[in-house]
Amino acid sequence: MFGNSYRLEVVRAIASSEDGVVFARQLALELGVADSIVHPILRQLADVGLLEPLPRVKGHQMREYARTDSVLWVFCAKLLDEAVKAGPQVRSDI
Repeated sequence: MFGNSYRLEVVRAIASSEDGVVFARQLALELGVADSIVHPILRQLADVGLLEPLPRVKGHQMREYARTDSVLWVFCAKLLDEAVKAGPQVRSDI
């Protein structure tokens, strides 16, 4: 999605977060991917105003982000749910 195969999964995980506060390690563990895959996606989402970076806790290096109000969170969760229901699509004409 949008040039990154993990972006939709990260967005869905953020959308599913109970309190809307996430950090890269948490999402990486949840999705079974490296932190280095999640970090840039979080920064990009913050750059466009979909996440709000929270102040760092003194003595901690991790950056937490709070989900902002946006229809994107609902849309992406539904999009991924539909993709999962459809299952893998294999083209026979390739």
